Amino acid sequence: MGNVLFPKMDLLPSSALWEREAGNHTYIGIRIYEPPESSYKVARLLAAAAIERSVFPIILSRTDYCGFEQFGFRIERIPDDEPAARAAEEEIRKFWDLAIIIDGHEVGLLG
Repeated sequence: MGNVLFPKMDLLPSSALWEREAGNHTYIGIRIYEPPESSYKVARLLAAAAIERSVFPIILSRTDYCGFEQFGFRIERIPDDEPAARAAEEEIRKFWDLAIIIDGHEVGLLG
């Protein structure tokens, strides 16, 4: 069965379940309108995704301080004005080749 993480339960590590090419990274955007109540919990989920799946979060923050700075995530500042925010997000999406942009409050739904 290959690399079994927990032999008694026959659980494989996620990297064995979904193979991918070495060096192939996926960037996702995390839209932050206001700092989360617990940036630690969200950062933990994002870090796990980054480690397990080579998914690198880019934080799209509409606040001066979103709480993720302390964890070393890439932070892109987005203006408050909605038309300017949409334009900035689109430019950042193209630059980083973001696969998806999700709202920060939805990250908790991932885990």
